[in-house]
Amino acid sequence: MKKVFILFCLIIISLQTVHAENKVTLEADSVTSQDNNTIRAEGNVLIIYDNMTLTAEKVMYKKDKNFAKAWDNVTLKENDNILHASYMEIDLDTKKGTIENGNGFYKPYYYFRAKQIDKIGENNYILHDSRMSSCSGEVPDWSISAKKTKIDSGQYFRAAHATANIKNFPVLYTPYFLWPIKRERESGFLVPSFGYSSDIGTFFTPKYFWNIDVDKDLTVGTNLYSFRGVQFLSEFRYNKSKRENIYLYGEYINDSGSEANKTKRWKIVNKSNIYLTDDIELRFNTDYVSDFRYKRDFNDYTMTKIKGDIEDDSENSYINEIRLNVYKTYANLYIRYRDEMEFYDQNNGYRKSHLIRQPEITLEKNFINAKLLYLDYHLDYNRLKKTTRNYIDENNKNTSATTLDRYHGYLRFYKPIQMKIFTFTPHYKQYYTRWSNYNKTFNVAEYKEKDWMQISADENAVSRRTYEIGYKISFNEIYKNYKYFKHSIYNTFSYTQTPNLDQSGIPDLIEDDIIEEEKLYEYTITNYFQADNWDIRQSFKQGYDVALEDENFVPLETKLDFNYRSLVTANFENHYNHYEDTTEYMKNRLYVEYKNFYLSTELIYDKENFDTDDIAGINFTEDEDYNTSLKSTAGIKIDPYEFEVSHESYKYMEKFKYNFSDFSTQEYSVRAIYNSDCWSLGLLYSVEKYDKITKDGINTDNEKKIFVVLNLKGLGGTEREIFTRQ
Repeated sequence: MKKVFILFCLIIISLQTVHAENKVTLEADSVTSQDNNTIRAEGNVLIIYDNMTLTAEKVMYKKDKNFAKAWDNVTLKENDNILHASYMEIDLDTKKGTIENGNGFYKPYYYFRAKQIDKIGENNYILHDSRMSSCSGEVPDWSISAKKTKIDSGQYFRAAHATANIKNFPVLYTPYFLWPIKRERESGFLVPSFGYSSDIGTFFTPKYFWNIDVDKDLTVGTNLYSFRGVQFLSEFRYNKSKRENIYLYGEYINDSGSEANKTKRWKIVNKSNIYLTDDIELRFNTDYVSDFRYKRDFNDYTMTKIKGDIEDDSENSYINEIRLNVYKTYANLYIRYRDEMEFYDQNNGYRKSHLIRQPEITLEKNFINAKLLYLDYHLDYNRLKKTTRNYIDENNKNTSATTLDRYHGYLRFYKPIQMKIFTFTPHYKQYYTRWSNYNKTFNVAEYKEKDWMQISADENAVSRRTYEIGYKISFNEIYKNYKYFKHSIYNTFSYTQTPNLDQSGIPDLIEDDIIEEEKLYEYTITNYFQADNWDIRQSFKQGYDVALEDENFVPLETKLDFNYRSLVTANFENHYNHYEDTTEYMKNRLYVEYKNFYLSTELIYDKENFDTDDIAGINFTEDEDYNTSLKSTAGIKIDPYEFEVSHESYKYMEKFKYNFSDFSTQEYSVRAIYNSDCWSLGLLYSVEKYDKITKDGINTDNEKKIFVVLNLKGLGGTEREIFTRQ
């Protein structure tokens, strides 16, 4: 029968309903009413009331109670949530009712079904004999089933005596299960990690996330190691404002299997800044550990990946700093306490050094416009303490300390002068430094050429004055527009001169302690190529230092940056020494992404000078720090699979000449993942070859690890080590 739009019934129902603000709209193929209160509708029935839409094949509606019963292909849409059923009773005012053989969708991606559903409010339900999942389908890939489940509007699925299922097969039982269904962050237990390592044994890592407020949260957890005991973890984050953040992290373990020199071991991280007023800031920068083996023992099991300001983020360098910053128009004041700690392995123990600024007070400002010229100034005071401890065992250890006060400052004048085809910027920089309260003996020769260039010394103090002069010529852009791209050229020429002073004997602990002589000419040419789909930046920088006795040409610096539609990105930087025919610094990166394929590689080499002095009769290994690294990754994504192969190598090299077999540390890994619409599962296998320093000497170890990669939509994911073998 052709559908008839019952306009008369709509008007009667709308006028006679007692609900003036939210009127009921009803339409169907057939509508009958015998007592002017009970309405029966059949065929494509539609009821609209408030934010609810009810459709079914048959409906009985009572106007006085605003109550409906619906049969056959029943669908209830409420806000963004959908519920299907074979039978439904519902009070349209209280939005309470009963549903039989129901299944529903709860935004953003939660599915549920049950034999009986008690609707106890708007979007609130109690489910009997239920199954919940973020997978669609009558038999989802994974699900949580329970005899009784409660759904709180925008809050949780709460289930008692729940069972986790893969398809129809039960795999895990829990007496109580809580599943957050909020779109925002929500408190709850995180997916735990577990596995086995030959070093720590079987491990299990339960964690709880507490969403304190919209701008702050706390995560607490434990790492339970069968060989090492219990490690306690805590992470607090607070985004106080756009420019203020508080991040605190801590770990502690009473390590029963420690190979370090202590059993009570810990790590603390504090990366926070707070503005006490609009222009006074308190800043913390801490990444500190209890002992020299801590990171290598526990870094794979930490909750934090926050890095400090140590560029290499190595496992032997740490920092603890607190700073008070005051920002004013003509002066910035910084007061800080800073402890820079480093560990060095030795064959039968370790060496630990601290360089402590207790405190450092700095007053500085740049780009001050003094009308006729610009000026920068810098003044600082450091009370320094450097300690070195050599540790073999409790009966064989020694500590040495160096203390020193230092006053340092400079004043720099410069003035950009616009010429017709270039900008000429001359500058003059005057330094003054004074060292005093040295607990050792100054062995510095006095020198004086002029008042602004001299060294004076006595038993208790050394003072130095020196200067820097120079200029910079920046030529205006030279460019030409071609059909498909624009080519721009910039030329820069500079000269810097610092006089020669005999600074032997001056303590060299921090920056600007030694200011070396130079008469350096530098020339830089930069080419820019810009097109719609690609761009290139190429620069060459060559310096010639007259002050050097030989090898006056400083290393040639070349840079090349290339980008094509974000599909190919390449960065190449090289510092080349003419005289030794070697590279002193190299940093090459390449990233390619095309359709389902991606490739990245990075090669870094930095020639370093190591302190090889024999301290207290102990020779330290030089290859503890690496100056060369090679990292490569290749992957492909073919739905639903994802494969990735990666390689990492590290080595200390005197010169940049290598082959892969020479690297001290090498790690190969293979990752394979299957991605479904509601879950992903995979394995990561890695093999690492490295040199390990022990009490018996240097041994080469091979470590094999297996990680499981698991993600369940709505519950979260993890990538954790499940097996390690050496």
